[in-house]
Amino acid sequence: MRKSIFIALVSLLLAVLLISCGSKNQDDPTPSQPDQSGRTDKLSLPQLSVLVDLPSADSGSIDGFFPYVPGNGKDFLIITETLPPEGQERSAALSRIRTEVLAGKGPDVFICTCWAPGIGEEGLFKFPNQAMENRIFLPLDDYISQAKYM
Repeated sequence: MRKSIFIALVSLLLAVLLISCGSKNQDDPTPSQPDQSGRTDKLSLPQLSVLVDLPSADSGSIDGFFPYVPGNGKDFLIITETLPPEGQERSAALSRIRTEVLAGKGPDVFICTCWAPGIGEEGLFKFPNQAMENRIFLPLDDYISQAKYM
């Protein structure tokens, strides 16, 4: 069973890679070209990636909040990803996100609960203090000291 799932996932990944390597039609406008109103396409806007790791009831209310963030859709785009609540899908997603973070990639913002041993599923960061000491996250001290509205 695992072998067939693995083969299916590899085949799907290969198909996606082959499709994405295809040539673009030259008639299609590029995302950075202004439309008739003079605005650029939303794909050319800076993107803010947000990872949401909250209980199921809370993650829905958070996702409903993002469209109301001032500037979203005009100055930048908020791209959200919600982690699965449990099981192997969650373990795989946690491994992927942790690998991305250690490689210097990954989400820009993390919205997650504080994980406690023995309570529920494993959290994204088991030891957040250690992660901060190892400089995995961007230090915000300078930004906070220069903030206008704090």
